[in-house]
Amino acid sequence: MKGEAGGASATTSIRATDAGESGEAAGACTAAAEAPDSFAAAAAAWLPSRCRLSVNVTFGDDTRGCGVLLRTDEALDCGYMIRLEPGRQRLVFDRWPRKGDVPFEVGLERPVALTPGVACRLDIVIDGTVCEVYVDDTVAMSARLYDHREGGMGAVRERRQRKLRSRIA
Repeated sequence: MKGEAGGASATTSIRATDAGESGEAAGACTAAAEAPDSFAAAAAAWLPSRCRLSVNVTFGDDTRGCGVLLRTDEALDCGYMIRLEPGRQRLVFDRWPRKGDVPFEVGLERPVALTPGVACRLDIVIDGTVCEVYVDDTVAMSARLYDHREGGMGAVRERRQRKLRSRIA
């Protein structure tokens, strides 16, 4: 899951709120990455064990996948990914490293309507090992975060074309 990148239009902004009784913001972050190939990832901030993330994602026609990294290490070598795949009109849950040769966690995908240029909102609630994801208040998915119990958050983007520049913010 190393952060190597390239591509055109995809934007991800993340706001984290502490899920404790105070309701105070744990922080807002922007993640950005650029590189010459077709994958971009950037770590942004450490995640508390209980939190709510509000994520706004906008992507272009050339985006194959984009989303949020959860409980990732600083080198982006391990963690989880909540990924939107516009070409397949789906939301998937993924982990890195993966067990076996599968493109994502089988059984953890949901159909969702995705349109290039139209902002999509992800609400992600994490409580210990429980992770719930809501897309535009219309689609829900839940997963368990057993393998990686701490780490940061960030943004990820894959694109179809090469030799373009990418910015994930």
